[in-house]
Amino acid sequence: MSSKTFMNKENTEGKSINIKGSVTSQGQIPQQQQAQQQQQKQGFVYKDPKALQSWDVIEQAIQMIYEKKTHTLSYQELYHHAYILAFYGHGDQAYSRLKSLLEKYSLKMLNTLGYYDSEEQILVKMVAVWQDYKQMINILKGIFLYLDNNYVTTKNLQPVLVLGYEVFQQILFIQKSEIYSKVLEIILTMIDKQRLGENIEGQLIQKIIQMSVDLGMKANIQKCNQYSRQIQYEYIPELTIYEKYFEKGYLDCSEKYFSEESQRLILQLSPKDYIIAVERRFLEEKKRVHSYFYQTSKNKIQSLFFQKYINDFAKAIVDNQENGLFNWLDNDEVVIIKKSHTLFQNTKESYTIFLNIFYKYVAHQTSALAARQSTPVKEYIEDIILFRLKIINIMQEAFFSLLKTDDQLTIQRQTQKSFEDSLNDSNFPTEQLNCYIDEAFQKDFKNKSEQQIEEVLNSVFEIFCLIRNKDYFASIYMKSLAKRILYNKSLDENNEKQIISKFKLECGTVYTKKMETMFLDMQQSLEYYNEFKQLFIKNLNTKSAYKSLDFDIKVLTCGNWPYKLNQFSQVKIPNQLEPYISEFEKHYKSKFKGRKLKWIYSVGKSIVKGYYSFNNSKKEFQVSNVQMVILLLFNNKIKYTQQELTALLQMPYEEYKLHLLPLVQLKILKSENNIDFEYNDQFSYKNMRVQVNVMKKEASKTESSKNLEQICLERKFVVESLIVKIMKSRRKMEHQELYQEVARISQQHLFLPDQQTVKQCVNSLINRDYIRLSENKDYLQYVV
Repeated sequence: MSSKTFMNKENTEGKSINIKGSVTSQGQIPQQQQAQQQQQKQGFVYKDPKALQSWDVIEQAIQMIYEKKTHTLSYQELYHHAYILAFYGHGDQAYSRLKSLLEKYSLKMLNTLGYYDSEEQILVKMVAVWQDYKQMINILKGIFLYLDNNYVTTKNLQPVLVLGYEVFQQILFIQKSEIYSKVLEIILTMIDKQRLGENIEGQLIQKIIQMSVDLGMKANIQKCNQYSRQIQYEYIPELTIYEKYFEKGYLDCSEKYFSEESQRLILQLSPKDYIIAVERRFLEEKKRVHSYFYQTSKNKIQSLFFQKYINDFAKAIVDNQENGLFNWLDNDEVVIIKKSHTLFQNTKESYTIFLNIFYKYVAHQTSALAARQSTPVKEYIEDIILFRLKIINIMQEAFFSLLKTDDQLTIQRQTQKSFEDSLNDSNFPTEQLNCYIDEAFQKDFKNKSEQQIEEVLNSVFEIFCLIRNKDYFASIYMKSLAKRILYNKSLDENNEKQIISKFKLECGTVYTKKMETMFLDMQQSLEYYNEFKQLFIKNLNTKSAYKSLDFDIKVLTCGNWPYKLNQFSQVKIPNQLEPYISEFEKHYKSKFKGRKLKWIYSVGKSIVKGYYSFNNSKKEFQVSNVQMVILLLFNNKIKYTQQELTALLQMPYEEYKLHLLPLVQLKILKSENNIDFEYNDQFSYKNMRVQVNVMKKEASKTESSKNLEQICLERKFVVESLIVKIMKSRRKMEHQELYQEVARISQQHLFLPDQQTVKQCVNSLINRDYIRLSENKDYLQYVV
């Protein structure tokens, strides 16, 4: 602090007034002797007459400052007297004597509080006493500036300002502790009244609290210029006094109030209303701390608040079956969910309970949606999509606004895990997703815009990403895709390629390679057939009826399509088609030497035209190839027995009856016992084009289970190879550690094996001497 001359307004106007009672040189000796005698009694002796005179002047000035008669003082003269004391080696006596006087006057000031009976008046007077005392200390700080800069620093003492605060602190909290206790009691009573809705004089509390902070102030030397002896102090407020004498009482009082009110509210209010009431109380307490108390109390009072209002009743609030978090989530009450999340996240224990209930809700609802096997496919998948969007919306609006990025990612991952675990309890959701895509590509996209289609595909892809057994999905999806491609049922091939590109983005090139090859086969088949038609069809030496026949041939790459030759029973093709088939084989083999063609006649569609003379009508039957062969047989004969059809078709009855019985159901053929079948020459239908379907096999579930068995067998081979690869690099591992590593790597192979499968593979490898158990069977070892 720079050594400035302290002058009041009267001094600056040239009306400097010396201290009343200043002695002259003629009367100096008697007064000095009298002062020395008085100081000897008090333990203070100034042998230097100048020092004695200077202190006498300063002491009288302090008395006048206490009496608020500062207009008669010359601060420049007082600074000069204090300078004399410090400069001539009397700093220790001056410092001690100053401390004694401060104790005297601070005690006098505090004694005046006993004359006030009103609580508010006591606080008003306390504030006034502190302001007066603070003003006196500030004046003395300027007067004893030289003492601070020279004597205080050499003795490692606190400067005059801090000394004054320490003296007042000692008197208030120790000698006059009853005053402090009364002031604290009044403050806490006023706060309780404010909590009950009464208006109080909050500024009085704020000033008292600030006093306690000031009383803990300490000073550090901030700057010492090497070219000057002037020293500056940095005054730092320490909160020891505030925390000990005011904050502790406030926290104890608040804890009692919070505990009583929270217990009362939890019994009286519903969880929803309780959250609203707690939020309102929290905002009030937050404002109160900000207005009255030091900001270091904010975290302490908040911790206490959330412990009493939230943590103690966390489970009772959110795990309430009738009006808890489950109910709020069901009803999309985002506002109350956000309020709850904001309150619960302030304590770790309660926040864990809140999030666990949230994850439990996600898992429970997903399981309920996934288990509805009787629900139509479209409704089934769209409900899952909408539920997922709902959860994402709630997280974004209610959770993420106050969370850090890392915390957001943690909640997202755990929510997704809850969703995945429930969605993958069975393979039914996987099958339904495939059916939903199949229906969408065949009919649902018919009247939708490109933007709507894009939204549906994105939603489908997001659900696909949550499916863990993607290898199983690929096996059933390829069958549906093959039917749509071969029978031209897909509305737009570009949509098919778009969803496949999304699968490729998620699972890699290998996953979609066969799907992409299927489209390539269709394109090449069209080229082969057009070339064949141009070169050979016109040159066939056949009847004109043959020339009018139109047909199409698809060449499928073996291994890339979900068809196996041994899964279909071949049907005897009509003679009308044999010339075309033989000529196409010659053309194809001449183009690709070494390749072989295996025909699957039972896969495909045909259009058979019929003429009925009784009403002179024409019909077009859209049928399977097997149905086409059956109908053409009735050109030769009107009636066939089951045995005759079996012989002519060269196909088991259990296979072709799926094609034959729909013809009977539509009354294209007649049969009373499903043994004898007769041509119906009186067939009639309202439309010219008749769509004839094929019955589904009753053993479709058996086929599905066989498909799963094959996939599980393939998975075991993958798991075994992974175990050998891991053990070869690690040499030895614990059982659980091995499972975790296998599960992590197997995700790249599009499935998640269970522990039972891994255990079976481990036992199989042990029996084949690839790995072995340690002596104590705690870990596995690789066999070199």
